[in-house]
Order: sequence, then C-alpha cells, then structure tokens
Amino acid sequence: MISNARDAIIYAAPDRDDSCPRTITIRTFHQNDEVVATVSDTGPGIPAAIQDRIFEPFLTTKEVGMGLSIIYHFVEDIDGKIEVSSHPDTGTTFTLSFPAAEEPVQ
Repeated sequence: MISNARDAIIYAAPDRDDSCPRTITIRTFHQNDEVVATVSDTGPGIPAAIQDRIFEPFLTTKEVGMGLSIIYHFVEDIDGKIEVSSHPDTGTTFTLSFPAAEEPVQ
C-alpha cells in the first residue's frame, strides 16, 4: 500500500506543481471492536472508471502489478475489511479494519 501511495505521488503526476504537497499519511486507531489503519496519499486519485475493480487480480495502472489484489485477499483471510475513497486530484485513502484481539483470560 505504501509503495502504491509513493508511486501515486511521484510517478502518476510527475508534472504536478511543487506547491501542492506530495504526502503519505498513515494513521492507526482502535474503534469499537476493531483496529483500523488508513493510508492516504495526495496523488491524482484512482480513475472513477476502475475504482470498483481495483482489487481484481492483474488490474493495474502500472506496467506490472497485483499488489491490491494480494492485499485484499490477505485482509479478507484474517476477517478484515478494506475500503477505498478516491477523488480526482485530491488523492486516495485506503481504510483497513481488523477484529481487535481479545485480552487473554488470566
């Protein structure tokens, strides 16, 4: 996810005005019974035409890629969820939610 965010802010918009910050923000927090992590970038966003297909194997905007499909299945395998919010020219945020571990019984 972080390398995808890096690619978005560096390679997807190489002629972007330097006054617009190229930023990746990672946040983690506990919410209800879940642990949540968000990865946000200030890249050009994911094209609307493919947003609902980004977790498909072999779908990529790069020359080669399967990263999001692999991440999706990993998150799903451990009963997590992954969501995306992306807007043209303002960036993308991926939200990953996982069941919080229970405290061990003493």
